[in-house]
Formats: sequence, C-alpha cells, structure tokens
Amino acid sequence: MNDNVSSPGRLSKKVGTCKCGELARPGQRTCLKCHAATSKVYRAEARRYIRELQVVIESLTSHNPGTEKLWQQLVGGCRHVIVQPDGEGEVLAGLVTAFLANGVVVITDYTGFQHQAHVSRLTPDKGRKDFW
Repeated sequence: MNDNVSSPGRLSKKVGTCKCGELARPGQRTCLKCHAATSKVYRAEARRYIRELQVVIESLTSHNPGTEKLWQQLVGGCRHVIVQPDGEGEVLAGLVTAFLANGVVVITDYTGFQHQAHVSRLTPDKGRKDFW
C-alpha cells in the first residue's frame, strides 16, 4: 500500500477536534477561538506578573525628592561619588543608589556593600568616565 495516500484514520489525527467540539486548526489541538482565549489569559497573567515585580522594585527603592534635589545642587547629579569621612573613618567611593529622608543617600561601594552618608559629605568622582 502507498504510504503517501492518507487513510481516514491518519486524516483524523492531523485535523482533530478541539475540547469545545469545533474542528481544530491544522496540526494543532485547539480551534482558533480557544487558542485566542488561552493566549489572552496567558498575556494577562504575564502583565499581572510584571506589575507585581514593579511593585516589589518600587518597595525596595527609596526615593525622596527633597534629598535628590539637594544632591543635584551639591554634587551636580553625578552618581559616582566619593564620601569624605567625618572624623574617623576611610574615604569611600561608590554609586548613589537611593535617596532617603533628611539629606541621606545610600551608596553602594564597588564590592557591593551599602553605606549611608549625608549629601554634604559627597564629592563627584571625577576619575570615573561613565557618568549617568
């Protein structure tokens, strides 16, 4: 028997019926309406997940507009800063990552540790080429 000629059994496997009873799309298990409905639910879940991640990021990020304005005036908007010690301590260089209340910023140093310092102790790191 010739294998190129499809029998009625093979034809029913390639074009089946959807779970709703309609004919399925060729080579697929669902009809167009069920596929559209499933895709719509999938996209809605993806959007909901992205919104949840954005809420988590917002809750982890501190942003005080007053401190940011003071930082713009004193440091000039440079994210790479050097922290001058007040009294004892070492000079610290890092990246401004958050703005807290009362003129305090969070600086992440180049090893990943976070430090807090007042904006008045910051100077721009002129040796860094990647200002942003």
